[in-house]
Order: sequence, then structure tokens, then C-alpha cells
Amino acid sequence: MITAADLPVVARRRAAALAATLLVTGFAPMIAVAAPAPAQGMLLVASPDMRGTWFARSVILLIQHDESGTVGLVINRPTEMAPADMLPEVSGLANLRGKLYIGGPVERYGVMMLVRSDSPPDDGEHIFADVYASGSTELLDEVLRRKDAPARLRLYAGYAGWVPGQLDAEIRRGSWLVVPAERGYVFSSDPDEIWDLLAPASKPIIVRRNSPACLAPGAVAVGPATKPQLPDNPEIVTCIR
Repeated sequence: MITAADLPVVARRRAAALAATLLVTGFAPMIAVAAPAPAQGMLLVASPDMRGTWFARSVILLIQHDESGTVGLVINRPTEMAPADMLPEVSGLANLRGKLYIGGPVERYGVMMLVRSDSPPDDGEHIFADVYASGSTELLDEVLRRKDAPARLRLYAGYAGWVPGQLDAEIRRGSWLVVPAERGYVFSSDPDEIWDLLAPASKPIIVRRNSPACLAPGAVAVGPATKPQLPDNPEIVTCIR
């Protein structure tokens, strides 16, 4: 291995000057870190760039991801409907405190549930930790008999689905961030805040102040551009989209 002592004096001075420049300007060597892969029990967090689409601000729990395709449930889109409105034949839902969630745009009249269970239920698919997915009315009746049912149960109308390879391509394009699931997110009492907690930071861009990118809804000009190679021009700003 070559050490600093092996370098000529001039080379060492240049290296020291470069290091000082990096510290002052904020540039630093980047370390590549492998992103988590999509899998059952992971969360998909919609990129800010997906605004204007059906999945804008969505957080999705993957309940299947294999060679046959991908299935997930949007966990942060509650409706004003009660679960009993969707499943009136299940008498135990009449007294359930909670809302029906929109699980995705596919088969919106079908209902799937996520259940927290201390032991593996007969009709449940293990997703992560003590969380199981199921469409069984028998399991639903069993959970509804518990006093803590509201804290252990979420019901979803519809689901999100991808054909084989589709989700992986969307992740490569930057449409989704993949993060491990946690019970606190899936069973959150304030689902509207989940995306804000998990979403990747908005990307700063350097443009002219009157650029359409800075005039777009939600864009904020946060001050003069900070890259040292740009001229001192008040019309050049850093804009957060």
C-alpha cells in the first residue's frame, strides 16, 4: 500500500490542498451502499417525483414479491367509510372503531386484512414480526371477539399489483424507496403522517429564480446557489422541489 511518505513533496502538497478544498466546499467521496431489495414484509415509499399519480405519497406494505409478481397494500390511505359498510354480513364489524383503508387500485371491491397475532393463525400469511395478511372471514370473526381488536386489525379495499419485473424497473427509475416495515407504521393511529416520516428528502436543484421548476406548486427557493463554481448572481438560486 502506498502511504503519504511515499509521495513526492509536491504531490503531498497538492493532495493536502485538495483535501482542504473538499472540506470547505462540502464535497466528499461517496460510499456506495446497497439499497434494500423489495421483498415480502418491506415497505415501498413513493418518491416525491410521483406527485400527480395515483400512488402519490403512498406507503405500501409488500405482502408478496416473487417470480409471479408483486402484491402490496397501501397503509396510509384511510377513507371515511367504516369497515361494516363494506362487509355488512360480518356482524362483529358493527361495533369496530376504525376506518376502511384503500389498499390499492386493483379489485377495489375485494377486502383484505392485516392482523397482529401472538401466534400464527390458521388462515393467515406471515408478513413480518407478528403481522399476518388474510382474507378469511373466520379469522376476522376471531379477531373481532378480542377487546383490543381496533389495535390489531386493519381492513383494506383493493390492493396494488405489479407484473413480474415491473416493480424492480420502477425502483431502478427512482419511483420507490424500499425500507423495512415496522408495526408502528402499519398500525399507526395517524396514517397521514407516515409518508412524511419515511419519504426521501426532496432533491435540491440549481436554476434561475423564474424557472418553471421553482414556480411549480410546492417548490421553494431557499437561497442563493451554493456551488462555488457558479457566478455570484442573485437570480441563480437553489430550489427544493
